[in-house]
Amino acid sequence: DGSGMHNQKADVYIAIPYPKRTEAFITLDGREEANNLYSRFDIAKWYISNVIDRMKDENYQNLNFKGFYWMNETVKVAEDEALISSLSQAIHREGKFFVYAPHATSTNFKKWRSYGFDAAFLQPNSFRKSVPNKEDRLHRAFINAQIYGSGITIEIDSYAPFQAEEGIEAFDLYMDYAKRYGLDKKSMIFYQGTNMVVRMATYDHPVYQMWYSQLTSTFFSETE
Repeated sequence: DGSGMHNQKADVYIAIPYPKRTEAFITLDGREEANNLYSRFDIAKWYISNVIDRMKDENYQNLNFKGFYWMNETVKVAEDEALISSLSQAIHREGKFFVYAPHATSTNFKKWRSYGFDAAFLQPNSFRKSVPNKEDRLHRAFINAQIYGSGITIEIDSYAPFQAEEGIEAFDLYMDYAKRYGLDKKSMIFYQGTNMVVRMATYDHPVYQMWYSQLTSTFFSETE
């Protein structure tokens, strides 16, 4: 019935879709605008302003609107560097935070602070069954996060009950490295496949139950 959630607020970051770098933009009234750095900034800034206005108008009582999430997972061209830096300034003027979750081989990851992001959460990209060398990838990601001062994205793939055993290796490795590096005391976000944490908490399935126990003991154990 949700009674346990009364009087609690969830922090919310809203994604900014990547403003395309090719082809013209079409405005809401049907006008065509050339695609360049300035028009890309304008459309992203319009989106940001509209989100802020809507959030104010709706006045959600159980949501704490913290800021924005840059949806694109790498920064590889000079124009994007300038665009992100300008958007960061606009977001900060509104008193909001700006965060980013680059993929494991993201270009220029080490420069994330210089772009104006308040936090970055590196993706190890080691969670899918088909990915080889999972442990090497995780080790590299956790080391790079320490070197460049970022957090980590804990990734949980989507597994149906009949597939769950296939995901045990990756899940165990993520939890193991999270413990080794004390991630529960540091900065992290979660990516999950479809309703995976809900499945873990509610399904009568031995692997899901094992994962839920690992997840809660690693990150959410109660301490005095």
